[in-house]
Amino acid sequence: MADPQVNELVKALGFDPKEPPDLTLLNGFFGPSVDEANIRLYRSVLMNVWQDIPRNQIIHIDKIERSPETPFGEDVVWMLRRDARALDPQTSRPGLPQPQVAPADDGDGFGDGGYSGWHQLWPPK
Repeated sequence: MADPQVNELVKALGFDPKEPPDLTLLNGFFGPSVDEANIRLYRSVLMNVWQDIPRNQIIHIDKIERSPETPFGEDVVWMLRRDARALDPQTSRPGLPQPQVAPADDGDGFGDGGYSGWHQLWPPK
């Protein structure tokens, strides 16, 4: 019988299997923030909705490469769910209702708040 290896993502997240953290992920496009302690994650390809994420709250970062399904690629950030829920969404259209971009448990296991993107392709059908 083959000996299964620990997945690279599990290694990268580096948590104690006896106490798995309550993680979530956010996907979008990295850009500079007005505060160097943060990184801006644009949650839309229109760059009109974003969240500034404190760099010290990021547990892991990965990148989804460009493909026919993700023509611009995407950045993916893992962080504690409680920290992600505290992020303030911003929009380039002040005066409109604030966008709902905080992670939500929509049943797909990603906690991504229902944004369209590569995660809609997972799990494969």
